[in-house]
Amino acid sequence: MPFAKRVVEPQLLCRYQIPNEEGLLFEDLVSISNVALSRTLRQLSDLAKHACSIFQELENDLTSTNLRVRGLQSKISLLQQTCSDTSAPGGLPGLRFKWFLLNRSVKSSIPSSR
Repeated sequence: MPFAKRVVEPQLLCRYQIPNEEGLLFEDLVSISNVALSRTLRQLSDLAKHACSIFQELENDLTSTNLRVRGLQSKISLLQQTCSDTSAPGGLPGLRFKWFLLNRSVKSSIPSSR
């Protein structure tokens, strides 16, 4: 189970403690909407920072995976080249004899009851 690396939670936009003795939070509706808009933009900015971090990690993981795959591809192509060189006529003579010994049909020494 993967562990959580980041916790992103929305924050309250228009919650304030009462700043003055009359109990007025804001002077008018325009100031309320301005505060809500600025806090919304701040949350979107934080969310964009988290998304950038996630995409950066993803890019790093994909780059390392790409390097590993290229290494494996080079090893496979080298192995294919080695196999094609040894299976060609006039290849290594000892390998063709060993291949014959390993791949010959096995005859049973137990007599059949027919």
